Amino acid sequence: MVGRAPDASGRDLASELAIARIKLRRQRLVNLVLLGLAISIPFHIAIIIYLSSLYMDRPVAVVQVSPPIEMSIVPEEQLEEFLEQVEVPDPLDPMLSADAPGEDTLDPLDVEAPTSTDTSLQASGALSAGGADSSDGGGGMLGSGTGGTSFFGIGGRGRRFAYIVDRSSSMQQVRKLEVVKDELRRSIRALPDFASFLIYFYANDYVTPEFQDDWIRARPREISRVRRWIDGQVPGGSTQPMSSFMSVLSMEPRPDVIFFLTDGIIPEDTAAKIRQYNSTGRVIPINTIAFGSPAGQEQLKQIAADSGGVYRFVPVGGATR
Repeated sequence: MVGRAPDASGRDLASELAIARIKLRRQRLVNLVLLGLAISIPFHIAIIIYLSSLYMDRPVAVVQVSPPIEMSIVPEEQLEEFLEQVEVPDPLDPMLSADAPGEDTLDPLDVEAPTSTDTSLQASGALSAGGADSSDGGGGMLGSGTGGTSFFGIGGRGRRFAYIVDRSSSMQQVRKLEVVKDELRRSIRALPDFASFLIYFYANDYVTPEFQDDWIRARPREISRVRRWIDGQVPGGSTQPMSSFMSVLSMEPRPDVIFFLTDGIIPEDTAAKIRQYNSTGRVIPINTIAFGSPAGQEQLKQIAADSGGVYRFVPVGGATR
């Protein structure tokens, strides 16, 4: 019994030493991990601070973001107006245009129920016919960048268009003025946006848009303003167009095309006076329209012939023939 005691004691000691070594290794491992963290964390913090200082010293880049595109469903009327502004019809299609100044007559127009978006004028096939180029009959060279439109089927090309439109008392018969206003709105919408125009409604004297100090560019915003002004015109007074012509022919620069419409007899010396004023510079083609009544057609034909323009008679259903 006495001889076995040292063996048991030795085993216990060896076991304790082994356990102590394991604990020591674990403690060293923990110390190494803590030491690594103690070194790594400040090091990475220092790197982050350094990099942040670099970016903070640089100017902030401004990124331009395109505005969002909004989409909506628009009424058919607004869509038609937009398409007319984008796609400008050429009224001088070779199949439709007139080869020389002359005269023409349209089929009678039904004006019982005209509307602002779909009038009988647009429905009439004859109204899609083109007219003479504004360079015909002494119009001169217009150069590049000219556009076209038409008014009651008479076409014209150029950069500046003037409309002289009758609003006398007789225009209230069978709603003639409403039909003319619809066609006028359509005509200016057909102009390319680089073109310009003037509008004169005449009776005893003429009226123009209050913002018409000079040629009006055919941009959508301006056309919308003019259309609202056209809506407010009412018939009244006699048929005295001469003051309108004096104003138009005194413009600088002068128009390339003039559209002149009346539904009655104009003063007998009108054609001679217009010829005199028109001959003071480049002769401007004047396209004349007898609307609803051919009573004043002889003077209208003379005005067109003198200027190299086109005369046209537009019958109106129910109007005096």
